[in-house]
Amino acid sequence: MRTLIISISITILTLLAQSMKAQDAGMEQNIFQTMKGNDKAAVVAVHHGTTDAAEQPKLDALNRELHALYPTADFKEAWMSRSAIKERSRKNASIMPTLDELLVKLQKDGYTHILIQPSHMTNDIEMQYARILADNASKVFKQVRLGMPLLHSEDDYSKMASLTAAAYGVEKMANVLLCGGDEDIVNAEYAVLENRLRMMNLKNWYVVSTAEHQPEDLQALLKSNKQKKVNIIPFTFIADDDISLNVAREWASKLNKAGFKAITPASTNADFDKRVIALFKKHIKDAENVHYYNAKEMMMQRR
Repeated sequence: MRTLIISISITILTLLAQSMKAQDAGMEQNIFQTMKGNDKAAVVAVHHGTTDAAEQPKLDALNRELHALYPTADFKEAWMSRSAIKERSRKNASIMPTLDELLVKLQKDGYTHILIQPSHMTNDIEMQYARILADNASKVFKQVRLGMPLLHSEDDYSKMASLTAAAYGVEKMANVLLCGGDEDIVNAEYAVLENRLRMMNLKNWYVVSTAEHQPEDLQALLKSNKQKKVNIIPFTFIADDDISLNVAREWASKLNKAGFKAITPASTNADFDKRVIALFKKHIKDAENVHYYNAKEMMMQRR
C-alpha cells in the first residue's frame, strides 16, 4: 500500500515538476544590468514569521547573508503571517510589513527593480501567494524577480535529503521527518523527499505531515515496519506554530505512551542551518540572473 502511495505521489510531483518548468521558462538576464539612470533596487527577504524569540537569530542570519550578497541594493524584510506580525509588534513595538504592504511602499518610494527571496521550504500556499503578488507587481515595477522555495529542483531534494540525514539522522532508529505545510501539492513534495532518502539507501527514514497525519497514523506505520525506536525530527528552517521542536516533542511523548522509545533532537543543528542558508542564496542568485516569464509573457511566447 505504501509503495502505491509513493508511486502516486511521484506521479503528482512529476506533474508538479512539469508545471514548474513552465513557470521556470525565461531568459538569462541579470536584473541589475537592466537598471538605468535613477532606477532604484531593493532586495526583499520574505519569511512566514515566527513568535519564537529563539528562532529570530536564524532569520537575522539569513537576512545578513542576503544583504551581503547585494551591498549596493537596499535591503527590506516582510512577513507573511499576520499573527506573527501582531505578536512581534506587541513585544518589540515595531511593525513588520506583509509582502503586499511592502511592495506598495516600495512603489511609492520610487523603487524600480525588486529581487525577492522567500525562506519557505516548499511551494505551499504562502509561496504561491508570493508568486501571485510578484506577478501583479511586475505591472508597476520595471523588474520583479522571485527566488524559489528550498525544495524546488531535483538537486534541491538530493541536497536536503543528504544534509538532513547528516545533521539529524540516528543509526538503528526510525528517523521521522515531521513536516508542516498544506495538503495536496506540498504532501506530494514531501513524498518525493522521502523517496529520495530511500534512493540514498536510507530505508529507515519516513516523512509525515502534520497537515495530513496524526501520531496514531505514524504509530500504525511504525508497527507495520516493526520499528520500536524513533527519532522525531522537525523538518523546518524557521520553526512556527505548525512545526517546531515543541511539536516534535509532543509527537514523541505520544509515541512513548504508546510503547515506543521516541526521542527528538536536543536543539537545532548550526551547520545544517548554514547550509540551508547557502541554498537560499543560490536560489536568489538564480532569480537575479534569469528573467522568468509571467503568465502574460508565457502566452505571448506561445503565439
